[in-house]
Amino acid sequence: MSNDLSVQRVHPTDLSAADADRLLVRAASLDAARQGERMEIGALRQAALDAGIDAGAFESALTELQPTQESPTPSKPRPPWFIRLSFVGVHSRRVANAYYLFFNAALVSTLLATVILAFGWPSKLIESRGLLVFLAVWALYCSWGTSKAIRWADRHGWDLLD
Repeated sequence: MSNDLSVQRVHPTDLSAADADRLLVRAASLDAARQGERMEIGALRQAALDAGIDAGAFESALTELQPTQESPTPSKPRPPWFIRLSFVGVHSRRVANAYYLFFNAALVSTLLATVILAFGWPSKLIESRGLLVFLAVWALYCSWGTSKAIRWADRHGWDLLD
């Protein structure tokens, strides 16, 4: 075995079209790695012309490449308006669960107050049936909205609520 570094490799004199494509792609990627991550289109165009590539072929290849470069990364879904409304001031599942419990307690309280009022038991706190109906509907909506918002955030991610 010889460790002579001066031995030169013998390269073929011609290549198939597929091998030529692979060779040029690999040479271009090695050159790009040496020069940095980005290359100017003008420099690439000139290199292609110097390599004997038709200008029209280069422009066609550039046109094919551009949609992949300009395609935006898929955006995360934006929470619907009622989710954002239900989660004003909520930044975690723990706080959302506390809101949900609060709204359910408010709903139960208004239902108890309605029963107390219906039986005619004296209560100075309960003087308006309209207010009780409003509070019950409000608590029911808030409880429903919070539960839907929690399910949405569990499915899509809590980081989207910020």
